[in-house]
Amino acid sequence: TTAGVALPELLATSQDALAPFAAMLLEAYALGTLAGLAAGLGTLAAAIVLLSAGDPSNAVFAALVLGAPYLAGRLMQRQRAQADRLERLSAQLAAEQERSARLAVELERQRVARELHDIIGHGLGVIVLQAGAVRRLLRPDQPDERAALESAERTGREALAELRRVIGGLRAEDAR
Repeated sequence: TTAGVALPELLATSQDALAPFAAMLLEAYALGTLAGLAAGLGTLAAAIVLLSAGDPSNAVFAALVLGAPYLAGRLMQRQRAQADRLERLSAQLAAEQERSARLAVELERQRVARELHDIIGHGLGVIVLQAGAVRRLLRPDQPDERAALESAERTGREALAELRRVIGGLRAEDAR
């Protein structure tokens, strides 16, 4: 684009000034938006030198005219880079929040399992032991009492087994 604009100027042939001027502005903006800093500045300097080759006094004007869209492009590039960084940070934050939520659920599950074991498990264990101790103290002529205590022991042991199964399920969630 620069060569296409500068060549007719250097050859002193007439040209339509608006279309090449607009192309140069777009070129400078695209250069600022897409090129790296060193390549962009180098190309911008080369364009300014090429445009002012016919008349060095035009160098300042060309630098101002091309520099403004170039700077606008650089600012846009910086804005995009910052938006990309913020998007990545947002994704990382969302992933961290999800991990924290899973950890909180797991910790709560473990707390519930401990409480179930401590409160219900120990209480049922004591009931089963006491029922078994009383059953052993019964005389042979007390079959109905013996059957009731055996039923209470059996029910207590089944309840303890079910409690262990439930607690094991709570703890096994992490493995799944």
